[in-house]
Amino acid sequence: FSGFFQFYAVPDGKVALITRSALRSLLTDLNEIPAIVGESCTLSCVEIATHDCFHGVLNSAIVEEKFLSWLRSEPAVLLWLPTCYRLSATEMVSHQARCR
Repeated sequence: FSGFFQFYAVPDGKVALITRSALRSLLTDLNEIPAIVGESCTLSCVEIATHDCFHGVLNSAIVEEKFLSWLRSEPAVLLWLPTCYRLSATEMVSHQARCR
């Protein structure tokens, strides 16, 4: 997730920040993946997730720590991502068991 943050973040002195619009773009882009198999998210899902991430934030952008903290709350808009990762990580695993 740090890579996603860094890709969409803007530098601000010694730190990188992600703005609301950049977060919207990130979430919209990520949700193109499930859309391929017909599991698309509505634009309102992205707006709700963006609002939740920036809840209590007075600035126009957040630091990576805040972004990662929000991700730990398992936002509904990204619930598919860990499952997709686990599936891809086990794709090449082989074992000696035989299925009947």
